[in-house]
Amino acid sequence: MAIFCEFEIEVLRQLIAPKLEAEVFRKIIQESQGIDYHFSGSGYFLTVRHPEIPTSRIVCTDPTVLGRYGNILVGFVVFVENSELTLECHGWGLDELPLDFREHPVLISLA
Repeated sequence: MAIFCEFEIEVLRQLIAPKLEAEVFRKIIQESQGIDYHFSGSGYFLTVRHPEIPTSRIVCTDPTVLGRYGNILVGFVVFVENSELTLECHGWGLDELPLDFREHPVLISLA
């Protein structure tokens, strides 16, 4: 089973792929080990580990990547450090995310 869903791969392609070699990005997407998932209601954090993820700290917020599912608008941040990558998905509004948000067809765009 894949760690990342389809829209998360697109988010990572926009935020972190430009900072990595293409083969390293492919390995992170296809071979990472999931180590933590935390759902807060207003968003979630998904953390994975792979030996080729950089050890130095990188915070990726540019470009601004937005996701939309129905009336729900979300934003994303990627944190990299110590061979771990954390994808943060956070709501931009008062709506809570459904528990199964990752299973929905989220439309990704750049702000």
